Amino acid sequence: MDLFPYIRADGYFEVEYDKEDPDLKKYFIAQIPVYLHKENIAYLKDEPDSTSEIDRLVHVSIVRSRRKDAADQIQMSMTNIDSPEYVDYRKLVHTKSYMILLKRKQKLLYDLYSVKESDGDSVLKDINNGFYKLGTNTPVKLDEIVEDKKNREVLIIKNSKECAKRIIDCIYSIDGFGRLEGLIQDNEKNLKINTEQLGGNYLRYIFAKRGSGAFENTSGGKDRTFTDKQYTIPIDNESIICRLSTEWVSSELGDSGTSANYLKALISVVNSRYSDSLKIYEESGEWYIEHLAQRFLLKKLPDVFDTPFARRYITSLLAKPFVILTGNSGAGKTRISKQFAKYLEICSDEGEKNWVLIPVGADWTDNTKILGFYNPLANEGKGKYEETEILRLIKRANENKLKPYFIILDEMNLSHVERYFADFLSHMETINIPFILDGTGDCVDYPENVFVVGTVNIDETTYMFSPKVLDRANVIEFKPEEESLMDLFMNPAENKDIVPAGNGMAEAFLTLSESISKDVCGLSEDVLNRVQNLFREVYKITAQYGFEFAYRTVKEIRRYISAAYELSDDGESFDVVAAEDEQLLQKVLPKIHGNRKEIGQLLEDLDSLCERNNLKMSKEKIKQMKEKLAKVQYASFI
Repeated sequence: MDLFPYIRADGYFEVEYDKEDPDLKKYFIAQIPVYLHKENIAYLKDEPDSTSEIDRLVHVSIVRSRRKDAADQIQMSMTNIDSPEYVDYRKLVHTKSYMILLKRKQKLLYDLYSVKESDGDSVLKDINNGFYKLGTNTPVKLDEIVEDKKNREVLIIKNSKECAKRIIDCIYSIDGFGRLEGLIQDNEKNLKINTEQLGGNYLRYIFAKRGSGAFENTSGGKDRTFTDKQYTIPIDNESIICRLSTEWVSSELGDSGTSANYLKALISVVNSRYSDSLKIYEESGEWYIEHLAQRFLLKKLPDVFDTPFARRYITSLLAKPFVILTGNSGAGKTRISKQFAKYLEICSDEGEKNWVLIPVGADWTDNTKILGFYNPLANEGKGKYEETEILRLIKRANENKLKPYFIILDEMNLSHVERYFADFLSHMETINIPFILDGTGDCVDYPENVFVVGTVNIDETTYMFSPKVLDRANVIEFKPEEESLMDLFMNPAENKDIVPAGNGMAEAFLTLSESISKDVCGLSEDVLNRVQNLFREVYKITAQYGFEFAYRTVKEIRRYISAAYELSDDGESFDVVAAEDEQLLQKVLPKIHGNRKEIGQLLEDLDSLCERNNLKMSKEKIKQMKEKLAKVQYASFI
């Protein structure tokens, strides 16, 4: 029973406690470390919490007793030995309110949340997490209380300079410091932030203005600003170009006696002005920055993405940053990829977007269309490397690791994919090996924050994909439903322009993708066992005919199903059968091809498996492949 570790025990069989409560015949008293969360305290108080701590680590007493003719009972708190902060918190929790204690996985740490009884009949009635108040069986919904810890990154607080830059870059990407309007003030050669309303004084010299000595480093000494990025800040109808100071030390808000900037003062400003998008806090000795926009990403996508194809496309991107969209011309493959890239669009100060749409041509016979080439005749015979738009985007992605970048290759199979894309495919799997720019000796890292989407049309002008290409992607076949297609005669579709989401949405999407790629999984063991059993059966069938899958496919199936779970509205609405169906369709079936002798019985066996497991989409695709096999004696996925 992994409920309470024996952190510190007091009073076991001690007489004075027996005298106080003769019913406690056998017991122990342990003290456990518990986090009280600032926002939960504010919720119970019905007012903002004015304390400086973001979360409080306290010690709470636990008494486990065995009473005659009764089950084990646990009493939480003995006020004479509890932490004073917990005693104060306990006074906020009224009779019949909920108290929920959650143990962190593989850690001797707990999180305590309380919910008012009055919320039990309204906000919390549609529980899906399985927590109930005993006796009344009133459901307690934790989604509004327990924060999602997956969408966060560690801040290295010991390196105050880099920490400050990461915070500044985050809020600049959200709104260009728009929410700091009125706080940023011009100070001749520098810009400062007024923190008086937060109990401080000023963050002085936070930005050096262009033309100042610190900006230009006219003294010739060490740089006093970060020279790799400039910020454009509007003040009094003027756009001021500046750079972030490197003169940071970590100190408490309001600390005086030094001219340095204060990191904790900046954190207080961000937590005050960007509370709906970011949260910066300390936990177990580490500092985190959390992108709160993820919760909106999961539940408030625009209506244009409320289709089965769009959901499968977004889920596939989260599972792995390489997706192939196939189907008839005009089915909407290019449109959906452009719309989603537009939705997560971020523009640099120079107006460069974080996505490109590149039409593939029949003349793409080598990787120069992807990475460029060295032109020895350019630049008056001195030579020059001719960069492609794709290479420039890769370089921008390397400079901005917190943002996603999208490469859309339209009509990807107008040329042999292996001829121009082989290097890219290889580097996707071996990201630690950089691209070598021929003729220069320079290297370019393959950025993990790049997502590649290829659209594919199948006709007499195109080439087929090899199994090694299909194995590296989720392959989604776009096929409009007959009713929606015919409805266009009477109700022409509106061409609605997609407005970029902003508010940290792109960064939140990337953070979730990175979390899934590291196999951070919210799926229960029961769900994983179910998925394992199904694909064990699939493996046994495909292996008989030489189409078995390997490690990469298993990892990517697991990540896809994890991503599908994250994109579901809640745990109860997650459809594991649909996710399994989609992965059989997108990861296993695309590699199956051959004549009747090679795949005829294989398709029959997979058809029976789909029937037994209610895998409707895969069964329909297998039916189409069987019909084609009967007509022309050969069938493939695309």
